[in-house]
Amino acid sequence: MVPCDPEGNEDLDEDQMTDDPSDLLNERLDFKVKIDKLTDLPEDFCSNIYCEYAFYMDKQVYRTPATTEKNRDPIINYVHHHT
Repeated sequence: MVPCDPEGNEDLDEDQMTDDPSDLLNERLDFKVKIDKLTDLPEDFCSNIYCEYAFYMDKQVYRTPATTEKNRDPIINYVHHHT
């Protein structure tokens, strides 16, 4: 997970960051979920690989595309901007 601005820019300056989580209450929060690759998968379980996740109290499940070949170290290259 990477913080970003509403346009997806990850290069945030100091005044866009906070050390106090209470500063984020009632404010817009943007971040990206990035999944680059997986490594050292078991040989028997390394085809049709995908990742999925959901956030607490969110009914939507997010899922990466499945790999199409058998690979113990698949490249996922998934990025999703959440607000």
